[in-house]
Amino acid sequence: QRQLKSESNNDFACNSQPGDYLHYDKLSNVAMASFAAGASTSILTSPMLVVKTKQQLMVWGFRKAIQETYQSGMNGRPQRVNGLRNFYTGFGVHIVCESLGRSVYMFTYELLKRKLAQSKCSERCSHSNRVS
Repeated sequence: QRQLKSESNNDFACNSQPGDYLHYDKLSNVAMASFAAGASTSILTSPMLVVKTKQQLMVWGFRKAIQETYQSGMNGRPQRVNGLRNFYTGFGVHIVCESLGRSVYMFTYELLKRKLAQSKCSERCSHSNRVS
């Protein structure tokens, strides 16, 4: 009975239907979703990146780095604009790098995963045709 289940799974994998994994979502959708995920991640992590950089450069503790970032931004000189805006210094570069990097990574990963699944499917189908 186990052998019958494995054979039916192989048949399902080889007879790809529009609803199965290989045809479920377009790669362009995967790229756009991962781009959006990268943008969301950069919105959340950009303030942490600024504080971490201040801690490393100035050898300050966490609390001091947050206070100085809030008061003076990245360049260390007092500015007219204080506040949360200083935590997003360099945000443009960060969002571009994070979004594009995540998009390329996930697109490549998904493409290779699908190619591997297709090659395994074609191997199984050709092997099952030889056996029959």
